[in-house]
Amino acid sequence: MRTKYYASAFEYFPARDKNISYANIADHFTWFDSWPGVMELEPEDRPIKMTFGDDSDITWDDWKLWTKLTDDFGFPIEWKKGDAVIVCNYRFSHGRP
Repeated sequence: MRTKYYASAFEYFPARDKNISYANIADHFTWFDSWPGVMELEPEDRPIKMTFGDDSDITWDDWKLWTKLTDDFGFPIEWKKGDAVIVCNYRFSHGRP
């Protein structure tokens, strides 16, 4: 069985009165590149496939740009045992290292 879920890449953020990016790198099949049992699957057989709104595939050049933006403007959360963090998904994409 296959299902499709469509979500906007942007979401309205009332505090800034504008749309901001909501999609993230965790919405792409490459997110599973290190998952045993999943990383061996072909991209079309992995649990997630990210496309444009018209269902056309995202090119590798588009994907490289998206991940570069995430790398350039994202930041890791330096976790330590016992840590807890609350992150606003309006301001920070939830697919981070």
